[in-house]
Amino acid sequence: MKETSTRDRSNKYKRIYYRLKNINLFDENEELSFEEQLHATKIFFSLLIISLSIVIIFTSYSVRTNTVIIQSPKQNSFEKLSTQYPTTLSCPCTQSSIRYDQFLSFDTIYHPICTSQFVNQTFISSLIEYNMSNYYPLDYRIMAVSHFQIIALLCKTVKQMVSDALEEFTTKYIITNKALFNDIFNVQIEALIEQLKATTMANIKHINDFLWFNIFQNRIVSGLRTNYYIDTVPGSAVSIFLMSGYTNENKTCTCTLSDNCVHQAGIYNLTGRVGLQIPLFFGSLANDAPLL
Repeated sequence: MKETSTRDRSNKYKRIYYRLKNINLFDENEELSFEEQLHATKIFFSLLIISLSIVIIFTSYSVRTNTVIIQSPKQNSFEKLSTQYPTTLSCPCTQSSIRYDQFLSFDTIYHPICTSQFVNQTFISSLIEYNMSNYYPLDYRIMAVSHFQIIALLCKTVKQMVSDALEEFTTKYIITNKALFNDIFNVQIEALIEQLKATTMANIKHINDFLWFNIFQNRIVSGLRTNYYIDTVPGSAVSIFLMSGYTNENKTCTCTLSDNCVHQAGIYNLTGRVGLQIPLFFGSLANDAPLL
């Protein structure tokens, strides 16, 4: 009885092996021969087994992402997690918009002259000369008061424009639906600040260029007679006054034709000969020197 059971089991295995060996996926009416069909079926199953093996191996070694939720993490925890999981960390915000003045403050530094005694009214008043009409028109003593008044006005104007620009900037909002990493946040804020600086400087320059352009194009005569002078025609039957522009020392440009024609500031005698040059001060108008 035992031998019969063993023989039946052996015959069963043989039948299974024979069926597996002769599995044929093709129909009987195919053009391929029976042997070719068996070979093609074996190749198909071999490739299928190899593909499944690759998928199983890859899946077993692939990294699995587990989602861990931390309620209301502290800043230190967020910064630590952002360095460990920079690509998968996500921290949704309960508040999507925050005003800049809640996390930004500015300490503006101006040119030292704007906080010096040179813009003090006491110093400026000490430069006033009551006999200015006795000086040569291009003598710096005539325009000294105006120069420092312009510097004081420039400092005041710039401070006001910068203050207004910062006030407008800090009332804006940063909008994001999730917390930003430190490096991304710093890059975005630095770019915004650089844009703010460039825009503010461009606005200041635009105002100065606008004023200077109007003075030059409309031939506005300075009250100090430093850009034009009034000349008369001797021997004329009627009084004729001509407006002429000063030329620089080498006579390469004149205030009449050029808006950037400047001359060295100095102390002159009545004949127009310079006795003492003042370094770093130039100009036909009072605002030329501080802007060059």
